[in-house]
Amino acid sequence: MTGSSTHTFYIRLSNAGVALNPDLILPLSSTNLPYTSMRFRDQVELYWEVSIQKYEKEQYRLFIDIQDYEPEDVTSFFTQKPKSPVDYLEFSKIVWIELYPHLSFYKKSKFDHLLEAESDHQEILPQIVQRSDEWYHKKENREVQLTFSVPFERAKFVTGGVLVKHRVDTYEVEFLIENGFILREFELLKEYFAKALDKQKFFVSAKVHIENGQITNASATSTDIAQIDERILGAVKFLEAKSIHHTSPSEVDKELFTADDLYERDLVEESTKNGIELLEILIRDEHIRNRKQIQYLAGKLHLRQHKILFTAHPQFGFVFQLQGQAYMHFVWELLNSHATYIWSYDPQTTPHNLALRKLEFALSVIRTQGRQSYRFGMSDDVGISDLHFHVIRHDKASSSISDGFPLWRAQLHERLV
Repeated sequence: MTGSSTHTFYIRLSNAGVALNPDLILPLSSTNLPYTSMRFRDQVELYWEVSIQKYEKEQYRLFIDIQDYEPEDVTSFFTQKPKSPVDYLEFSKIVWIELYPHLSFYKKSKFDHLLEAESDHQEILPQIVQRSDEWYHKKENREVQLTFSVPFERAKFVTGGVLVKHRVDTYEVEFLIENGFILREFELLKEYFAKALDKQKFFVSAKVHIENGQITNASATSTDIAQIDERILGAVKFLEAKSIHHTSPSEVDKELFTADDLYERDLVEESTKNGIELLEILIRDEHIRNRKQIQYLAGKLHLRQHKILFTAHPQFGFVFQLQGQAYMHFVWELLNSHATYIWSYDPQTTPHNLALRKLEFALSVIRTQGRQSYRFGMSDDVGISDLHFHVIRHDKASSSISDGFPLWRAQLHERLV
């Protein structure tokens, strides 16, 4: 394949087949997957990063090894092209725990030739699973204990814990992993927690009681989720506040806030059970135009050694701190805004604390003069000359036809020099 300098490429798996790029899709029958004994869940599209093991040019047969079951950036999938024709795709080994959560039906015995040895984290699964099978509904009382992993992106943060879904026998069970520090407003920042914990998945230990073929009780714990406490929350504990949205500009004598600042300055009241009003509105609105941008900046790029900073005026927003090749960057993302604002500085000539003070001055200019005035002239002010200013618009962010996020991401990385 072309389009990868590391000799790996990406494939997309679904019931339609295995795609080598958007235009080249091999049916499942043209692979060594047991396609008659499996079915992916509806709407599932899996991306795997794979490497070439060998290629048999006489039969156009490509042998591949799976390198990553959850690649973070699959952009090159859309441009990669095979160097030679491919009529058949043969997988070497597959880790079962990575595959079966995405299947709505399977006969596990048919996968025996493909499976790697099961790890300690893999539970004993039924050999045949299909929701409509009546053979499994035995009239018996029993307890099932199991351990499984869940990607953060497939969990749901709610007030008081994290909800995860997992199949137990023929049932799909929803488990609540309790954690009193968690609010439902944290759903937007799931990737930030994954980064803070330095893992993309968390492990769950669960128990399910079955009586007369019905689930009567289900409970779950996770040592990973238990680590989300005051230490991990850090920059996001401001979400427990109630009234930042109603703070007037006259109450603010600075532009940038940490979570601790909001409490110490009494800019917010003590939290209510349901969290702050503004973030409730944010999470309720699934169509916020820059949702992807906020999640990408918080989860993928923000430096963990720095706290996420916040602005209250002229609009509530996040200030992320990013590392480029030679420069450091402040990235300001306002909620539901039309643009991303970037200030870059050379850490060799401008200390971080000085750059932060210059950024705060720039934000004060924006607060008093407006973003448009700043963009068209005020950014050249001598007081902030050490900061190089750029703007990236959120083109097509609200379009239901074209996704503008890949273009925004590419433009962002062009600026992270």
